[in-house]
Amino acid sequence: TVTEVVLQQNNQNITDILTVTSAELVTLTCITGTSRPDPTIDWYIGSQKRGSGPSLTIAFSNMDHNETIYCQAYNIDPSNPVSSAKPRLFVQ
Repeated sequence: TVTEVVLQQNNQNITDILTVTSAELVTLTCITGTSRPDPTIDWYIGSQKRGSGPSLTIAFSNMDHNETIYCQAYNIDPSNPVSSAKPRLFVQ
């Protein structure tokens, strides 16, 4: 069972605000504890699913400013995912 999910950029945990430059590619990573079977990981900006897998490479736009970004993971029960922190995007 997945018990912990951490959102990272460049091996640094992100919990409060993620500052990015509009149109510049950013890679984020979703770290989970060890679990069997391997977890399914989904990425969200606000309430919109924007990707899946352990990492997300994306160029944010001004439309994403002030939205939350987070990843969710589950491995047995998709109706009970564990979420990372939900930092706000600050798009410059």
